[in-house]
Amino acid sequence: MTKIMTSYNDILYDFLGLPTEKLNRHMRNVMENNIDNCRILEIASGKPQIASVYSALGAKHLSFIDNDPQCFTDIASEFTIETDIFIQDILGWDTLRQYDAIHIGDNSISIFNSFEAQHLLIKKALSLLRKDGVLYLNVVPVEYKKVNRFSKQFGYIENYYVYNEEYKLYGKADIDFFFQKLVLYFALYKDTDLVYESEIDTRFMTTQEILDIVIANGGAIKAINKQAFGDNISIYYIIEKAWSLPA
Repeated sequence: MTKIMTSYNDILYDFLGLPTEKLNRHMRNVMENNIDNCRILEIASGKPQIASVYSALGAKHLSFIDNDPQCFTDIASEFTIETDIFIQDILGWDTLRQYDAIHIGDNSISIFNSFEAQHLLIKKALSLLRKDGVLYLNVVPVEYKKVNRFSKQFGYIENYYVYNEEYKLYGKADIDFFFQKLVLYFALYKDTDLVYESEIDTRFMTTQEILDIVIANGGAIKAINKQAFGDNISIYYIIEKAWSLPA
């Protein structure tokens, strides 16, 4: 099997969830008619091309925040709306900005690899919402995860096209169900040359954790939107403010 990717980061997110095209399709379905003329915050997306989705949906202003500068290397060509870029850790972001909608997509909350960090991320997102704002959280709980594609033995996984060149992807994964941990190691080869490698430590969430964290931080889950893509699934939690935490 050969997959076409637009950046090395896409490989990581393909393993955390669904490929970009399918995730963007689900995102459009969930947000359609809900973000026209809105101010949006995109947290830790890792994918600048998501800006074109917001533009098509009629967003007024888009803010990106991610602590990896590489995410924004090719970002200018994707933006047709007013945009701010913040290269820093969202958990340490000191701002008075408020947003109509906040999006945490691509299962990227899994990269916040402890319960405390995931709790703080949702707390931070809810604090940045306007009174009638909406948080769109895309995360697949561990109960839905298909872990059979991961192997503890380093080996060939599949072919990828990145920047119009074909590569072979090798990798392995260490899974700890007790601590809900998944450590992924990737190595991308062009012929026999190693051109890219990455190790990422992620933490799967449970459905109950998501519900508990949202409620504890003054939120309420308005709806849960599930969409199947073959054997995989994408899940959006659509969250509103129920009450405000004291400053």
